[in-house]
Amino acid sequence: MLTSPFRFLPLLDPLVESVMKVEANRHHHLIMQLINENHALGGHKNGFFFLGMRYSNLETRHVVSENLRYIVPSLTEAAHTLHSEILQAFADEKKLRQSLSVVLPRCKSNQDVRDVLPEVFIREVSQLKDLKRTRPEGFLLEDHPMLHNQYVKAVNIAKYYTANKILY
Repeated sequence: MLTSPFRFLPLLDPLVESVMKVEANRHHHLIMQLINENHALGGHKNGFFFLGMRYSNLETRHVVSENLRYIVPSLTEAAHTLHSEILQAFADEKKLRQSLSVVLPRCKSNQDVRDVLPEVFIREVSQLKDLKRTRPEGFLLEDHPMLHNQYVKAVNIAKYYTANKILY
């Protein structure tokens, strides 16, 4: 019986979300806090612009019609820090997605998925929780050193954001 090489790709979004959701929620909270501080200092009540990005407490479809202004100058440093964190999280999420989209299509069974993924993901997939590891993480990429190296970096990203869940 042949199986589709894309059989396990539907796991991609839930796996990435399981790692990045807490960070996204933390960023959302910090954005709302900054919007409130900005408003208290005379800025627009619904958000601000900063470095070409729109930060708003409105749904996306309503933001376009709002006449948002730039952030109050005294909050520029805080906005810069948050902006940098958000951009880093976007870049990390992209690396994570890319690496998982390389390994998941190579998997032919639940055991392959269980073995290729790091432990941070296993508890997120119900059909993998009871399976024991039989091969090393990333085993499907052992013959591809460059891909394996990128995968190890992505695993470290996943571990970093998983550890952040404890802090936030």
